[in-house]
This record gives sequence, structure tokens and C-alpha cells, in this order.
Amino acid sequence: MSTLTKLTFSLLLISITAEKAVASETLLQEGKVWNYVLHYVTQDFQFMTCESQTWIDGDTIIDGRPCYRVCTTDCYESGAEQSVRYMYEEEGRVYQMASHSTIILYDFSLDETTGLTDDILHSGWCPEDCQVSKTDTVFVKGHYRKRIHFSWADWCWVEGIGSTANLNQPFGNPVSDGKRYEFVSCYMDGACLFEKDDFNAPGVTDGIHNSYLPMLQDGKKWVTTIDTYSYTHYIEGDTLIGGNTWKKVYANNYDQPVFSYYGAIRQEGEMVYGIAAEQDEPLLLYDFGLNVGDILYWVEKQLPGGKPKIYYISKSAVLGVGHKITVEDIDTIQVNGQELRRITLKSMYIIKAPPTSSGSATAFNPYYVWVEGIGCEGGLFVSGRKIKDDCELYCMMNDSVIFEYEDFHLPGVTDGIQKYGQAVSQEGEIYDLQGRRLQAAPAKGLYIRGGKKYLVR
Repeated sequence: MSTLTKLTFSLLLISITAEKAVASETLLQEGKVWNYVLHYVTQDFQFMTCESQTWIDGDTIIDGRPCYRVCTTDCYESGAEQSVRYMYEEEGRVYQMASHSTIILYDFSLDETTGLTDDILHSGWCPEDCQVSKTDTVFVKGHYRKRIHFSWADWCWVEGIGSTANLNQPFGNPVSDGKRYEFVSCYMDGACLFEKDDFNAPGVTDGIHNSYLPMLQDGKKWVTTIDTYSYTHYIEGDTLIGGNTWKKVYANNYDQPVFSYYGAIRQEGEMVYGIAAEQDEPLLLYDFGLNVGDILYWVEKQLPGGKPKIYYISKSAVLGVGHKITVEDIDTIQVNGQELRRITLKSMYIIKAPPTSSGSATAFNPYYVWVEGIGCEGGLFVSGRKIKDDCELYCMMNDSVIFEYEDFHLPGVTDGIQKYGQAVSQEGEIYDLQGRRLQAAPAKGLYIRGGKKYLVR
């Protein structure tokens, strides 16, 4: 593609994106590959199977619209056959440019209350009485994805992946074609995103994803002890800042009995923001909507008056003060009968503590842990801080303990591992998070044993 064409494509794409926000995870992306098994019938009525692959091969402009080239190769016994289609995506809908018209292949905004329109029904072979029977969410390999079930032949779509049939035929091929595609896997830049069995993964409960567990409630208290000192944050009452309602947070000053106004905190969906007293800049403390592999930066800020530091996160590097971390793992733990989402983050740098009395330096643990509804190991306002092994934290609600420090490192529930497509081992066998068998548990880090995750600190 020429430089001018690339520039035109980029400007058009920016224009379209600015006008309408995409509601679902993107399906069409450079570097994405779909693998299938093709079942077909030969001219002499022999039933055969072969491999088939679909991939995105660059982009182009058709009738003034930026489109992706979607290539498919069917490896028949008699030789390979390749076809090319042109598609684009807008507001959760995926369109295919035909010779005289535009076809809607997918519409990920569908739910039980919206019927299939004629333009979707006519995009491939589909009975007229086929309708959406159910929508839910699956959590696979660190990503939440909307899933749409249909009332015919166990068909379903998953956003960012496509259908159980073929990317180009969301409802399968007409029977007259004498062939049927069977989804095997989908990869992005060589990393597996989704496999056949993931279409049947257990749906994620509303309490974990669609309705994020609230963190900010009056009467909630975080008590943190590190070394020989402790401090407490608690929530009491509301305040109005910038036209929005924020929860007021009070804290003591390292073992002092007197509490004073520390700042305000506000929850917006899966985001939690904080504003320290005498400051006017909202800071992002937590984002429970992160996915595995996401990168962010942990920053500490000294507050005036000797108050405990505030630790926040940034989605972009902060020159001179940003500490780079990545989302290593996402799973679920069960505490007091309630399932809580846990995010494990890992430092991208190796930082060592000052030399001990013996003269040797000790490496800090590179892992951080967040739990929804609770926060970080160090307390409410320390979203990324490394906490020493002798740290203790209690989270209380109306003076009843609802979470303890040890709960951050409970084994993940087995269902959570299966949802992410990770290996579930037999008793005694040890695996890393990529499913590779290990001879022994690692000295530090995450591993899987007996179908459960363990974190060695």
C-alpha cells in the first residue's frame, strides 16, 4: 500500500471512530488468524476433511471506505483454493463488501429482546425462525467476551472471535454447498486467543463482571500494619467535588489516635479514583477491567503534613517516577462464601532492597495483588505498592473482619483456571501458566498444581 493510501485509510478510520464508538471487542485486526477443519463431499460422494485457515492480510479502500482484506485458504486433497473478501467493522457490527451491496455478517449488540433482521438472516444459511436465545459473558485467557447463543443448531458467536462455524459464514454454509467448517482456534500475533472448547466455557456470573463488586461503602475500614507501625483508612459520608459525589476518607498518621480528613474516593464502573486532601487532581487507583498482558505504571506521591503517601496508577509512562508493571494473571478466589476477582501484577524491573546487616541485598517480591471490593495488599490508597512479608491488613465492614492479608494469596478456584484455558493438572503435577510441566515448584512466582494456582512470594 502506498504512503498516500495508508494516510487516507488512517484518516478515514479516525473519522469513523470519532463519530461512533465501538461497543464490542474488535473482531478484525491485523495479525489475527482463524484455523478450521473443513468437512466436504467430493464429486464421487466421498466424505473428506481438510485444513482451512482465514487471516487478515492488510487493508485497502473500497468506495471511499477503509476495509480489511480477509483471506481464506482451503487445503483440499486436490489442491489449495484461496478466496479474498473485504470487510469492515463499526459499532459492534461486521460488514462484508459484496459486488453490488454490503452484507451484515455479525451484530454483537444483539440480545434476547432484539430479533435477527432480514439483512443478517440473508448473510448466510439461516432458518427464518432462528433467534437469539441467550447472551452472557465468557472469560477466556484473560479477556471478557460477550457470547450470543442462537435457538438453532447450537450456534453461537463470541465477540472478537466470530462464530462456531466460519468467520465468513456466521451461520454456516448452505447445505447445497456440500461443506461445513468447524472452528479450531483463533490466534493473534502467534498467541492463542480462543479454542473450540472455549465456546462452551461456563458463563461468568454477573457478580464478577457485569456488576462489579462495590469497594466504597460507609462503615468500611482498612487497617494496615508494616514493620512496627500501622495506619487506618475508613469511609464516612459524602462530599461534592466537581459536580460529582465522592466518598470521604479519614486516616490517622502512623499509630496516632487522631483521625483527620485524608481525601475522597469515587468509583466509576470498574475504575476507582482518589483525590487527596488539599489536592485537586483525581488519580486512578484501581482498574478492575484490566486484561492479562496490559501494561501500566505505578507512581507514588508524597502528601503534605506527614500523611501516608498516596500510590496511584497511570496508563502511560510518568517521566522519572513511573514504575512499569504488567498484568500477569487474573483469577477468582473464594472468601467467606463470596467469589472475588483477583488481579496479579508483576514488576517489569528488578529492584533490590538496601544491604542487610550481613552485607547482602535482598530482592523485593515483584508481585502485586488486587482483589475487587477490597483493594491492594497495602490498603485502600496503595494500589501498586510492594508490601513486605510481615505486612498485615484487615478489611472490616461495620467492625466485622471481611478480608485478611492471607486471603490475597488463597489458591484460585478451579473453575477460574478452566475459564482461562490454562492447564488443569493431576494431583502432584506442577505446571506454569502456559501449561508447561515443571519438575518442581518455582522459587518465586505463579504455578498450577492440582487444578489450583499458587503464588510463591
